[in-house]
Amino acid sequence: MNGTGGIVRAFDDPVVDGTLAFRGLMQAQANPGRIVTLSRPPGGIGGLCPAAFAVLLTLCDSGTPLYLEPSLTSDGAADHLRFHAGCPLTEDPSKGHFVVLNAETGLAILARVTRGTADYPDRGATAILQVPAMSPQGPLTLTGPGIETSRRLGLGIDAQATAALLEILGENHALFPMGFDLFLACGRDIAALPRTTKVELN
Repeated sequence: MNGTGGIVRAFDDPVVDGTLAFRGLMQAQANPGRIVTLSRPPGGIGGLCPAAFAVLLTLCDSGTPLYLEPSLTSDGAADHLRFHAGCPLTEDPSKGHFVVLNAETGLAILARVTRGTADYPDRGATAILQVPAMSPQGPLTLTGPGIETSRRLGLGIDAQATAALLEILGENHALFPMGFDLFLACGRDIAALPRTTKVELN
């Protein structure tokens, strides 16, 4: 909310900024694990960082139910997303086409998001995991389509959370072509981990 309790502006220039955000997301998806800094993201809202908010503004619409982890719904974030993206909100993470979580508190929920079905693997969710930090150097090694040899990634989460995330991503990768796709978000930075990417500990 703004100072008068109304809806805040999302992108300053919806056409230009939305196009730049979309290009950034496509660049991230084409290069799994590469950290892409969005040039003109919206401000954050509630518990959503600018990069996570940009993903939702760019990809969500009236046909994409959204689940927000409860810790992210402060300051009217749900109302802003309904207004700007038109997306319905669900309280069941397994029903969300998009799911937004914090790495520190949401990994158990991440394990519950929909992976689609054998007949309709494209119905797997898109999850957005907000992390404390992202670095091109770190304990994770990524391989798969879009990565020439391998790529490293650090997320600023502790060993226990890292182990839990690796277990979830390993199970997800093994389900291909089913599975969910993942965006990692921190500040203005975004990185993609599609279901085709294998993630291991160095």
